[in-house]
Amino acid sequence: MTNLLFFAFLTIVLLNSKNLAFAANSWHYHALRLSGESKEVYLDSVDALRNTKNLDAKILSAILSSNSIRRALALDVITALNTHHLYAPLLRLLHKDQTGQIHLTLSLIASTAEKNNLMSTFLYRLESKNSHPTGRIAILNIFEHYNVVLSETFLSKLLQDSIPEIRLAVMNYIRNALINNFYPKKYALLQKGLSSQPYQVRLHTLFIIKDL
Repeated sequence: MTNLLFFAFLTIVLLNSKNLAFAANSWHYHALRLSGESKEVYLDSVDALRNTKNLDAKILSAILSSNSIRRALALDVITALNTHHLYAPLLRLLHKDQTGQIHLTLSLIASTAEKNNLMSTFLYRLESKNSHPTGRIAILNIFEHYNVVLSETFLSKLLQDSIPEIRLAVMNYIRNALINNFYPKKYALLQKGLSSQPYQVRLHTLFIIKDL
């Protein structure tokens, strides 16, 4: 009986060792180590990913999968490796983005020459009510980061959007824009924020006024 138990224990250890070895050699494992680790671990993971066979195919497969964790890891890998040759395939998947992650990844790997066209595409998607709300919020955050100037008329229109989270994202954008003095008639935009619904937008506007 003791020998049988020992044999069973040994079998489990060997099976787990194989699983661990597989995990350590998978792109998922190295992708997980791209964040929350030391610089040395990060660089080791980048090297390992660069040497992974058929990485592009695995990354695109993960992005198209229904597994949100795999999609997020794949996009992290593209950003970390600055995999610019996947820019065009990612751009074609933009309409499928329901988290905003593809939008963000494209903005990070786009070349200087591509950025103007990309921002125009983003503007079109921001205007379209057919775009996923999370993608539209990501676009506003990207515009805020890159100091893309939107017209006051367009911002006023967005402040009337039916989705409250969009209106909150607009106020975040306006806060950054006012700090950078993009709009001389700042009080007109703030007044629109103070009259917007729900109350969280009005409250956020009051915090912006306090910061200015």
